[in-house]
Amino acid sequence: MEPPATPALGTRRRLLYSSGELGLTLTPAVVGGWLIYFYTGGENPSRALVTTAALGLIVFLSRIGEVVSNPLIGFYSDRIRTPWGRRVPFIALGAPLLSLFFVLLWFPPHDHPSWTNSIFLGLVLSCYWVAHVAVTAPYLSLMPEIVRNADERVKTSIWMGYFDILGMVLAGVGAGLLIQHGSAGIELGPLRLADGYKLTGLVAGLISLAALIVAVRSVRESPHGPSKEVGYSLWRSMAQCFRNRGFTPYILAASFFRIGVDTTVAVIPFLVVRVAGYSAGTAGALQAMIILGAAAQFPLVRRLASRFGKKALYCTGLLGFGLLLPLIYFSGSNPFLGRAVAGLLAALGSGPLSRGEITLIHFTLVFACCTFFISTFFVLPRAIFAEVIDHDESLTGLRREAIYYGIEGMSHRLAAALTPLIYTQLMAGLGQTSANPTGILLSFPVAGLALFVGFVIFLFYPFRS
Repeated sequence: MEPPATPALGTRRRLLYSSGELGLTLTPAVVGGWLIYFYTGGENPSRALVTTAALGLIVFLSRIGEVVSNPLIGFYSDRIRTPWGRRVPFIALGAPLLSLFFVLLWFPPHDHPSWTNSIFLGLVLSCYWVAHVAVTAPYLSLMPEIVRNADERVKTSIWMGYFDILGMVLAGVGAGLLIQHGSAGIELGPLRLADGYKLTGLVAGLISLAALIVAVRSVRESPHGPSKEVGYSLWRSMAQCFRNRGFTPYILAASFFRIGVDTTVAVIPFLVVRVAGYSAGTAGALQAMIILGAAAQFPLVRRLASRFGKKALYCTGLLGFGLLLPLIYFSGSNPFLGRAVAGLLAALGSGPLSRGEITLIHFTLVFACCTFFISTFFVLPRAIFAEVIDHDESLTGLRREAIYYGIEGMSHRLAAALTPLIYTQLMAGLGQTSANPTGILLSFPVAGLALFVGFVIFLFYPFRS
């Protein structure tokens, strides 16, 4: 389904617009990778600020407002008319609030378990996610409007994927190093920070705000015209989205892909620190290895998508990632890949490896094999979803990008809310310590099952471009 040919966006504008993806990715990646770890005590579980079981429920409930607000913001972003366009006002007003609420997350009122911490976390996290929605749906809605050529969309998606990667590297390596560096507290002029998590919050919040400001200043929305006169009610607008036969398979498959990626990122610190016995910095380095390995394969994904089609490659990503993740489970009892490497090194005359080293090698090799499949998650969804939205225009004659992104966001946010609820309950019920890591390890086969379900669903996607 080829949209109308339009002039290329241009490298400079593509780069500036895509930089906003850093602002959208960085803070959720820090939240996903470190927030639960921080509130459960980090390296010292006895200093938890909120119990693990309660934390999973709080994180889930905090995203209910986000789930509900997604279609509402999308609906009003499609209908609003201002001198600055339909999308820019939401981004300009939402970005400062997004950064503010993110920073507050890392400053709980008490340094010990309390109901005050639980209430504080629930309220601030709810506000943070609603602010994130207010920026995300309008920002993403700009891409199908300003980039109408299919190949240009893949190019822009790749740039956005690189900024995704940068955000995740900063959230992994950068946050890991800041957390480690500030573990004994740090002074910033008159400001005394008790730990590196607070320093991470301040730094990531400022970077996110700056990236979104750069992106919004680079965008010029197309003039208001008949295709932007969306007169549908909210319910009719939502119902019309589901009449688009490509919409439901896409959002469901993408949501299950999100469960796999989010689980992997969030549980890695537990895996590295509590199973293998390494530091938070090592956990960040492993996160960075995964996403940098995925980024290195973006050009390959683009070439393969051009040759075999986006649907076939996205199915491959879902299936491959889903089959590999369960192998992480064996790093606790039988890290066979690590043992194979240890045996090879012994044959070459190297000394014996410790149990922790063998375990780390095992899941590092598994994650390395996942990087190609993860790369499809960064490159393809935006281009696939843009063709779904183009199909809507052929049905209605209207450009209704934001309501599509709003409902997609609702589905993704619901998946993102369920993800920590699942793995925290696994860890709380089955074990999350070095002596009993069953809950940590079992999170990966569960994520693999979600990816396989997504693969089956996406087989029903009707467009084969």
